[in-house]
Amino acid sequence: MLITSRKVQVLSIPHKGNEFLAVCEVCLTSSTGQIVCAVGDAQGKNETEIKGLIQQAEDFAHARAILLLESHTFKIDDNTSACLKWSDESPLSTKNFLKNIPNVKNAGGGNNPASPKQIDLITKLCQAQGEDVETFVFKECKTDLNKLIGSQADKIIKKLTL
Repeated sequence: MLITSRKVQVLSIPHKGNEFLAVCEVCLTSSTGQIVCAVGDAQGKNETEIKGLIQQAEDFAHARAILLLESHTFKIDDNTSACLKWSDESPLSTKNFLKNIPNVKNAGGGNNPASPKQIDLITKLCQAQGEDVETFVFKECKTDLNKLIGSQADKIIKKLTL
């Protein structure tokens, strides 16, 4: 299958405040018009690993997107979004992708306000899963979407993509 476009977005840059957790989203478009987006993450131990962690998170996201393209047939137009849920036993799951990385945490991002990219991804993932974003965020973090901090946003993104 030929990939005609690839977009990468870094959702969380690793730093001490998020325990050096990198999160990336990769969106691929195939020559047949299929579009898939997937999230990948990687965690390290210190500042010297930042570039490699971002690359590893991007690689995980890219691999997941390729697997989705190869294993599912669907087409998404400009007005439609799709999110495929998978189980913890799926080869796409974070559990299986990251099982050899020690001390992976479910949250990160620090105490700074959640980034616009994080808010946008949370909104898209909730909509794709038929969840009301405000209700889901409040249920998970007991706060409003516009008051989320980075670590809370990371937690919600992971929950929505696991």
